Amino acid sequence: MEQGKKGAIEGDLVKKEELINLKRKYSLLIKKLIEERDFWKERATERSIRNIFYYLKTVQERLKELSSENTRLKKEIERLQRSRP
Repeated sequence: MEQGKKGAIEGDLVKKEELINLKRKYSLLIKKLIEERDFWKERATERSIRNIFYYLKTVQERLKELSSENTRLKKEIERLQRSRP
């Protein structure tokens, strides 16, 4: 039973890693958009820019939640490893 719980915890850690990769991708997107301010002025609407920043804010909030969860899961893994005979 503990093995299944450990597997689920490790699966959650993989999900966190995937979200970190997403954050990196979106950070690069924002960096590119900032570098292309002229493009914004000519073609992009203010609304689309706000939508991108809103989405990034949502991703950052989710990463904070996952970071807390990751800390909790690491402690749980350590506890399970210590309880092994």
